[in-house]
Amino acid sequence: ATGPGGGVFRPVAGSGTQHYRRRGEELLLKACQIESEAGLSAVKEIALVDGIDMIFFAPVELAAACPRGQEAGLMLALETAEMEVKQAKKLLGGMLVPGRSVQQMFSIGYDLVCTTSDVILIRSAAENLILETKPPSTGPQSEMVTWVESSRHSRLARERETLVAKLKATKKIRALGAMLRLGSPTAVELLAESGFDVLVVDHGRGAGDLLGAVSLIQAAARAGAHALLRVPSLDHSHLQRALQIGVEGIILPHVESASEAHGLVELCLYPSRTYRDDSHAAEARMKNQPFRRMDFSFAPPLVEFYGQRVAEFTRRQGESILIAVQIDTPAGANKARAIAKVPGVDMVFIDALRLSGLDVERIEEATRGAGKLLGGLLVPGCDAEDMFRAGYKLICAASDHTLLAQGSRICMKSLTKS
Repeated sequence: ATGPGGGVFRPVAGSGTQHYRRRGEELLLKACQIESEAGLSAVKEIALVDGIDMIFFAPVELAAACPRGQEAGLMLALETAEMEVKQAKKLLGGMLVPGRSVQQMFSIGYDLVCTTSDVILIRSAAENLILETKPPSTGPQSEMVTWVESSRHSRLARERETLVAKLKATKKIRALGAMLRLGSPTAVELLAESGFDVLVVDHGRGAGDLLGAVSLIQAAARAGAHALLRVPSLDHSHLQRALQIGVEGIILPHVESASEAHGLVELCLYPSRTYRDDSHAAEARMKNQPFRRMDFSFAPPLVEFYGQRVAEFTRRQGESILIAVQIDTPAGANKARAIAKVPGVDMVFIDALRLSGLDVERIEEATRGAGKLLGGLLVPGCDAEDMFRAGYKLICAASDHTLLAQGSRICMKSLTKS
């Protein structure tokens, strides 16, 4: 159909689908982001791959992945990599490098420079507006005006108030938890206000995603509860993103070997590094880790920091992130002693649904012997108090969807009686 200012529509034969697919591949920019030491050292080979249009450098992630004390050599390595990209006649892109201007980056051959992000722009504009609107706390106007006190500072801001710090503080400490599978922030607030201390966003089951998890974590923080995330698997990209949305801990299910536990620790403490199976190297890095603390004052969510602050955040996150391995199979129970001894693992979390009583006892004994925290789902037929007395620090006694079903049954029963 045609008309004044209108478009033209032509029916396409069946072969047109392949035509448009080929045309789409021609129009689509295919870029590889370099954000780790391994990627930086392999830039020349990556740039020579047919079909790759652009090499995109992420300097913040590179700084976070760089060993402490070796940041000075990062700029030289980056400059060498940039030259290799141009020699391969590929497009050069990246985030703005701290210490460089946009003009400098374009002058050395960059085709695309990303200068900032929406989150940084929003935060900057908001801070500027507050500075312009609110007078300083000291000065002639400070005694004439009183502002309403805000409760925006989360109780997670101080390191001693993180979940892992609390659980390790004293033998008497306990935490009662619930699993989150409905994806409802309202349900999260109701559970927290009812008295649950820990809420576990369960991506091991159900259709939850990280974008939906952000609102659940924020709801938990507003209600004063600690939020953990049970991930579906040991996936680098998923964990890298999960660690930036404000969770206080990660639970990895189906752990059956010490190498899997080492892999989780590697990804939680070094999310920008390439995953390696060398458990001895991982253990050596753990022992040489300068410090493992994280500032939760800007959570939730933990997204889009900039420059050196990101590198420091990445290095410090270990001590405040609860790293938990879930053992839920007989094979994992047989390897419980080796799994529990892995440096960096804070908690062994037990799901006893497919375990025998002997398996559970074996895991509990191995966890106590390694001096690690013990947690788990409430065992059917057991009482939470009995499990706490047995040394459990965290017990997830219910889930939002089972509580909804239970409440519905109670409601229907009362209605049918009346």
